[in-house]
Amino acid sequence: MAKYIIFYLIFNVLICNNLKSVSRDEVKNRKYQIFNVSLNFIKSSVNYYSLMHFLEYGVLALLKFIKISYFWIISISWEILELFFPYNWAKENWPNKIFDLGFNYLGFSLTRRFIKNNF
Repeated sequence: MAKYIIFYLIFNVLICNNLKSVSRDEVKNRKYQIFNVSLNFIKSSVNYYSLMHFLEYGVLALLKFIKISYFWIISISWEILELFFPYNWAKENWPNKIFDLGFNYLGFSLTRRFIKNNF
């Protein structure tokens, strides 16, 4: 179990080390940008990070002690925290946050089902 936690932490550190911070002006403007919703929300809401969410929460599902209620707390808390991060990758519209939660759930639940059916 410890190897999964270590992998999860290393994975996140490697991803976050390659991210740029944004300027203060961009942070000020960002509070207005989070309320913009694109009409073409699928194109603007499903991206490279959607796959990352799927894989990351699939790895989280390997930890037997993580219950579905813990999963939702972690997932929703992360999306809320992203509102305050000064990084370009954290700039998302609301439909993207909804899709991220969906990909989180798919990654978590499909991995749990796969483990349950095959082991």
